[in-house]
Amino acid sequence: SSEPALHHLTSNGDIAPGWPVGGIRLCMQPGSQIPQALVPDGLGGVYAVWRDGRGAYTSPPRLLDVFGLHILADGSMAPGWITDGLPVAATTKAEEFTAAVPDGLGGLYVGWELRNPIAGDPQDAFAIHLFADGTPAPGWPAGGMPVAPTPGHQLGPLLAPDSEGGVLVLYVQAGSNSDVRIRRLTSDG
Repeated sequence: SSEPALHHLTSNGDIAPGWPVGGIRLCMQPGSQIPQALVPDGLGGVYAVWRDGRGAYTSPPRLLDVFGLHILADGSMAPGWITDGLPVAATTKAEEFTAAVPDGLGGLYVGWELRNPIAGDPQDAFAIHLFADGTPAPGWPAGGMPVAPTPGHQLGPLLAPDSEGGVLVLYVQAGSNSDVRIRRLTSDG
Protein backbone atom coordinates (compact mmCIF):
# COMPACT_ATOMS: atom_id res chain seq x y z
CA SER A 1 0.00 0.00 0.00
CA SER A 2 1.29 3.43 -0.84
CA GLU A 3 0.70 6.04 1.84
CA PRO A 4 0.82 9.47 0.21
CA ALA A 5 1.51 12.38 2.54
CA LEU A 6 0.76 16.07 2.22
CA HIS A 7 3.36 18.63 3.39
CA HIS A 8 2.89 22.37 3.88
CA LEU A 9 6.02 24.49 3.79
CA THR A 10 6.38 28.21 4.37
CA SER A 11 8.00 30.47 1.78
CA ASN A 12 11.41 29.95 3.45
CA GLY A 13 11.07 26.15 3.40
CA ASP A 14 10.12 25.60 7.05
CA ILE A 15 7.27 23.29 8.03
CA ALA A 16 4.11 25.38 8.44
CA PRO A 17 2.75 25.79 12.00
CA GLY A 18 0.44 22.94 12.99
CA TRP A 19 1.79 20.55 10.38
CA PRO A 20 3.68 17.40 11.44
CA VAL A 21 7.30 16.90 10.32
CA GLY A 22 6.37 13.78 8.32
CA GLY A 23 3.38 15.46 6.69
CA ILE A 24 -0.25 14.40 6.89
CA ARG A 25 -0.98 10.90 5.62
CA LEU A 26 -3.89 11.10 3.19
CA CYS A 27 -4.78 7.44 3.45
CA MET A 28 -3.45 4.33 5.16
CA GLN A 29 -5.84 1.79 3.63
CA PRO A 30 -4.63 -1.26 1.67
CA GLY A 31 -4.21 -0.96 -2.08
CA SER A 32 -2.63 1.84 -4.03
CA GLN A 33 -3.53 5.47 -3.49
CA ILE A 34 -2.13 7.71 -6.20
CA PRO A 35 -2.55 11.47 -5.71
CA GLN A 36 -4.09 13.10 -8.78
CA ALA A 37 -4.86 16.72 -7.82
CA LEU A 38 -4.40 19.41 -5.21
CA VAL A 39 -7.05 22.13 -5.25
CA PRO A 40 -6.78 25.27 -3.10
CA ASP A 41 -9.83 26.01 -0.94
CA GLY A 42 -9.27 29.78 -1.05
CA LEU A 43 -8.57 29.99 2.69
CA GLY A 44 -5.05 28.53 2.82
CA GLY A 45 -6.22 24.93 2.93
CA VAL A 46 -6.23 22.33 0.20
CA TYR A 47 -8.28 19.49 -1.22
CA ALA A 48 -6.34 16.36 -2.15
CA VAL A 49 -8.00 14.03 -4.67
CA TRP A 50 -6.61 10.61 -5.50
CA ARG A 51 -7.16 7.39 -7.42
CA ASP A 52 -7.79 4.69 -4.83
CA GLY A 53 -7.39 0.91 -5.05
CA ARG A 54 -8.68 -0.09 -1.59
CA GLY A 55 -11.83 -1.54 -3.19
CA ALA A 56 -9.85 -4.52 -4.45
CA TYR A 57 -9.86 -5.74 -0.83
CA THR A 58 -13.64 -5.48 -0.31
CA SER A 59 -16.41 -7.98 -0.95
CA PRO A 60 -17.52 -7.80 -3.63
CA PRO A 61 -14.27 -6.33 -4.95
CA ARG A 62 -14.37 -2.93 -6.64
CA LEU A 63 -12.06 -1.51 -9.25
CA LEU A 64 -10.51 1.97 -8.96
CA ASP A 65 -12.38 4.65 -7.00
CA VAL A 66 -11.92 8.39 -6.47
CA PHE A 67 -11.38 9.65 -2.91
CA GLY A 68 -10.68 13.07 -1.47
CA LEU A 69 -9.73 14.89 1.70
CA HIS A 70 -9.94 18.55 2.76
CA ILE A 71 -7.07 19.76 4.93
CA LEU A 72 -7.31 23.23 6.49
CA ALA A 73 -4.46 25.75 6.60
CA ASP A 74 -3.55 24.75 10.17
CA GLY A 75 -3.12 21.09 9.20
CA SER A 76 -6.40 19.87 10.66
CA MET A 77 -9.02 17.92 8.75
CA ALA A 78 -12.00 20.02 7.69
CA PRO A 79 -15.33 19.17 9.39
CA GLY A 80 -17.32 16.57 7.46
CA TRP A 81 -14.30 14.79 5.97
CA ILE A 82 -13.17 11.43 7.30
CA THR A 83 -9.84 9.78 8.04
CA ASP A 84 -8.47 7.96 4.96
CA GLY A 85 -10.60 10.11 2.68
CA LEU A 86 -14.18 10.57 1.64
CA PRO A 87 -15.40 8.42 -1.26
CA VAL A 88 -16.12 10.92 -4.03
CA ALA A 89 -16.92 8.16 -6.55
CA ALA A 90 -16.95 4.53 -5.39
CA THR A 91 -19.08 1.95 -7.20
CA THR A 92 -18.58 -1.59 -8.50
CA LYS A 93 -17.35 -0.04 -11.76
CA ALA A 94 -14.00 1.69 -12.26
CA GLU A 95 -13.86 5.43 -11.66
CA GLU A 96 -10.86 7.00 -13.36
CA PHE A 97 -10.13 10.52 -12.05
CA THR A 98 -9.79 13.20 -14.73
CA ALA A 99 -10.02 16.66 -13.13
CA ALA A 100 -10.66 18.78 -10.02
CA VAL A 101 -11.07 22.55 -9.77
CA PRO A 102 -12.14 25.05 -7.10
CA ASP A 103 -15.69 26.39 -7.26
CA GLY A 104 -14.61 29.88 -6.12
CA LEU A 105 -16.82 29.56 -3.02
CA GLY A 106 -14.65 27.25 -0.84
CA GLY A 107 -15.75 23.94 -2.40
CA LEU A 108 -14.67 22.03 -5.47
CA TYR A 109 -15.76 20.15 -8.57
CA VAL A 110 -14.39 16.69 -9.34
CA GLY A 111 -14.67 14.88 -12.70
CA TRP A 112 -14.09 11.25 -13.66
CA GLU A 113 -14.77 8.57 -16.24
CA LEU A 114 -17.03 5.75 -15.13
CA ARG A 115 -15.98 2.48 -16.75
CA ASN A 116 -17.18 -1.11 -16.61
CA PRO A 117 -14.43 -3.00 -18.46
CA ILE A 118 -15.70 -6.42 -17.36
CA ALA A 119 -19.12 -5.98 -18.94
CA GLY A 120 -17.79 -3.93 -21.86
CA ASP A 121 -20.20 -1.07 -21.06
CA PRO A 122 -19.40 2.32 -22.60
CA GLN A 123 -17.55 4.90 -20.57
CA ASP A 124 -19.47 7.83 -19.16
CA ALA A 125 -18.14 11.20 -17.99
CA PHE A 126 -19.29 12.22 -14.50
CA ALA A 127 -18.82 15.19 -12.17
CA ILE A 128 -19.81 16.28 -8.69
CA HIS A 129 -19.88 19.61 -6.84
CA LEU A 130 -18.83 19.30 -3.20
CA PHE A 131 -19.10 21.89 -0.46
CA ALA A 132 -16.20 22.55 1.95
CA ASP A 133 -17.65 19.96 4.37
CA GLY A 134 -17.68 17.21 1.72
CA THR A 135 -21.43 17.20 1.15
CA PRO A 136 -22.79 17.41 -2.40
CA ALA A 137 -24.17 20.82 -3.32
CA PRO A 138 -27.97 20.96 -3.69
CA GLY A 139 -28.99 19.60 -7.08
CA TRP A 140 -25.95 17.30 -7.24
CA PRO A 141 -26.63 13.67 -6.27
CA ALA A 142 -24.22 11.77 -4.03
CA GLY A 143 -22.01 9.81 -6.42
CA GLY A 144 -22.12 12.56 -9.05
CA MET A 145 -24.05 12.90 -12.28
CA PRO A 146 -23.37 12.38 -15.99
CA VAL A 147 -22.02 15.53 -17.62
CA ALA A 148 -23.56 14.77 -21.02
CA PRO A 149 -27.25 15.53 -21.57
CA THR A 150 -27.62 12.43 -23.76
CA PRO A 151 -26.62 8.81 -23.17
CA GLY A 152 -23.68 7.31 -24.98
CA HIS A 153 -19.96 6.87 -24.71
CA GLN A 154 -18.13 9.91 -23.25
CA LEU A 155 -14.46 10.45 -22.49
CA GLY A 156 -13.06 13.04 -20.12
CA PRO A 157 -14.19 15.27 -18.56
CA LEU A 158 -11.86 18.22 -18.17
CA LEU A 159 -13.11 21.02 -15.91
CA ALA A 160 -12.64 24.79 -15.67
CA PRO A 161 -14.35 27.04 -13.13
CA ASP A 162 -16.58 29.77 -14.52
CA SER A 163 -16.97 33.20 -12.92
CA GLU A 164 -20.36 32.41 -11.32
CA GLY A 165 -19.58 29.37 -9.11
CA GLY A 166 -20.35 26.88 -11.88
CA VAL A 167 -18.05 24.79 -14.03
CA LEU A 168 -17.29 24.38 -17.72
CA VAL A 169 -17.03 20.74 -18.73
CA LEU A 170 -15.14 19.59 -21.82
CA TYR A 171 -15.74 15.98 -22.89
CA VAL A 172 -15.58 13.82 -25.98
CA GLN A 173 -18.84 12.32 -27.21
CA ALA A 174 -17.37 9.15 -28.69
CA GLY A 175 -18.87 7.17 -31.52
CA SER A 176 -18.57 6.81 -35.28
CA ASN A 177 -18.35 10.63 -35.49
CA SER A 178 -16.65 11.56 -32.22
CA ASP A 179 -16.69 15.23 -31.33
CA VAL A 180 -15.55 17.48 -28.50
CA ARG A 181 -18.31 19.19 -26.55
CA ILE A 182 -18.39 21.86 -23.87
CA ARG A 183 -21.20 22.19 -21.38
CA ARG A 184 -21.72 24.63 -18.51
CA LEU A 185 -23.05 23.17 -15.27
CA THR A 186 -24.33 25.54 -12.60
CA SER A 187 -23.42 25.32 -8.94
CA ASP A 188 -26.80 23.68 -8.27
CA GLY A 189 -26.44 21.08 -11.01
